[in-house]
Amino acid sequence: RIDATAAAQAEAEGVLGHATPIAALARAAIASPTIARAATRAYWRESYVAVPFDGITLEGYIDLVFRDEPDGDGLVVVDYKTDSVDAETRAARTVQYRIQAAAYALAVAEATGERVGRAVLCFLDPAGSIEIEFAGSDLADAVAEVRALVEAERDDPSPPPASVPAEA
Repeated sequence: RIDATAAAQAEAEGVLGHATPIAALARAAIASPTIARAATRAYWRESYVAVPFDGITLEGYIDLVFRDEPDGDGLVVVDYKTDSVDAETRAARTVQYRIQAAAYALAVAEATGERVGRAVLCFLDPAGSIEIEFAGSDLADAVAEVRALVEAERDDPSPPPASVPAEA
């Protein structure tokens, strides 16, 4: 069933010939501990979230959100990463992705009024998955950084992107 679904999705996305690696990544996701737990809970996939926050709109598509209750931490935000990289590069990218995960956690908490107890980066590779989790003070510190970034953007907005010239 995964192979057929991967083939259909590859066709829909215009990436013919990539069904086999897509299926392998899907299998890696399904086998990861966080995704296995999510499958037994209430969950939402590819959820768009947009919330006004301190004069700025936080928005994005979140790969997976699930309710980790009754014995868990509230909501859990999961972001799949398909970077096929070595451990050193993954560690460097995790630093960047940490802010993205925290922004998603903040947006979900603001939109739902519920506590987000964990944010998980799920690095997928055909050989398996590696999960990087932000929780407790790690997540709180990252969310505080997002709040500071939003405040800085509000106080000194970035210039708009350069216009793309129209084709003649």
